Amino acid sequence: MKQRTRLICLATTLACAGVALAEQARAPTVPPNLGGAASAQAATMDAATAPRIGETVDPRALHPVRRPGLYGLSSSPEGSSYGVIGGKLIRYDPRNMRVQSIVRQVDEILD
Repeated sequence: MKQRTRLICLATTLACAGVALAEQARAPTVPPNLGGAASAQAATMDAATAPRIGETVDPRALHPVRRPGLYGLSSSPEGSSYGVIGGKLIRYDPRNMRVQSIVRQVDEILD
């Protein structure tokens, strides 16, 4: 029984270490439509500059979400796309760039 407990502890420790290493290795990515300092600014916009529903967003500041599953989302509804701007995950109309809804706060770009 004592050996089994040790094996369980070892397996748990290894699993936790693996998760920690994976999180550490996952560095924030630069959105393809932004570069360097601009991407850092877009990711750290404060609440005063965060998007509002009905507002038109600047496509240069928006990171379009290409893999919604990484954010826990399914495909966007027809006529909508997902994006990240000002630290917010939003749903927007790609034709006119108007914000349709603010889904939630995001800490980093995942795709």
